[in-house]
Amino acid sequence: MTVNRIEPRPLSLLRTFRSSAPRLALVAVAAGTLLAGCVTPGEHAREQRMRDEQNCMAYGFRPESPAYARCLQNENLSRQDRDNLQDIESRRRSEDPRRYGGGGGGWERERDRDRDRYDRMNDNQRQALRNCDLLPPANQPGCRAMVWSTLK
Repeated sequence: MTVNRIEPRPLSLLRTFRSSAPRLALVAVAAGTLLAGCVTPGEHAREQRMRDEQNCMAYGFRPESPAYARCLQNENLSRQDRDNLQDIESRRRSEDPRRYGGGGGGWERERDRDRDRYDRMNDNQRQALRNCDLLPPANQPGCRAMVWSTLK
């Protein structure tokens, strides 16, 4: 007597739909989801510009006025400053010798470098650095990075 074995078929989401319309819809949704994350630099710049315009109008500036143009410039400059601070902070974190177990006084070299930099500061820069301590802890590293970046 022979026993017929039924081989299990691999499950496929597309096989569960008998007609082609749901299959096509499923493929379209999957493709749309994947492509939704693809934004060109031009689209990104347009979105930023729209956000800046909305912010300036929310601040009460009227389009086509000189104050509105200054507001747009300030929004752009503050975004660039934020990006620069994030870049400085990420580079600082990646260059920290303590992250990679670099013993042998790596923290001492960093401390000495900070002391040397502090000695080169003028009074305004020192006060700005002290003011960073008044900010919320999450904002302090960015503030310090900005002050350190003003040194020559």
